[in-house]
Amino acid sequence: MGPHPAAERAGGSYCYIEAPHLHAYAPDHSIFYHPTSAGYVFVGDPTPFGYAGERHIFYGHHPVAVAVDQSVFCFLDGPHHHAFAPPPGDDYRIMDGIAFYVGPLSAAYVDERAKRWELVNDEFKPFARFRPAVNVVVPPAEWRGRIYMPPDVKIQLPHRPKHVHRTRVRVEVHE
Repeated sequence: MGPHPAAERAGGSYCYIEAPHLHAYAPDHSIFYHPTSAGYVFVGDPTPFGYAGERHIFYGHHPVAVAVDQSVFCFLDGPHHHAFAPPPGDDYRIMDGIAFYVGPLSAAYVDERAKRWELVNDEFKPFARFRPAVNVVVPPAEWRGRIYMPPDVKIQLPHRPKHVHRTRVRVEVHE
């Protein structure tokens, strides 16, 4: 259903067909697709796969609006793009152009997160260079996500010298 990356074995690139359609191949990176009653929906960041359209920055997990009566979520941690803007309403807070989902989290989200969260983020690791650079210091207070730390980044806290008290000990051995 809708736009999605074309499989490498079929030439790669990006398929922009908006309507439900068929291809003669299975998708690459199948964890980025969510099965629905109407077909598979791509819920990943389209940027690494040749998408050249308008993009919007989201931070953390959020629902994806699809034309079915079913909950579909994006489980990418941290900053990432989507081809769609966050829907209007109270479920998102926009800070510095970044959408944070602050709406309710359903039981369907909790169930799907347990199955998909780690797999989705492991699959996205090779594409980390495509993540948008963001300068958000503090997310909205209502946001319930986790701050994303890029792979191989270590935080060095300032070194505070410890006051060392040396104690002299004298040991005598008597036979």
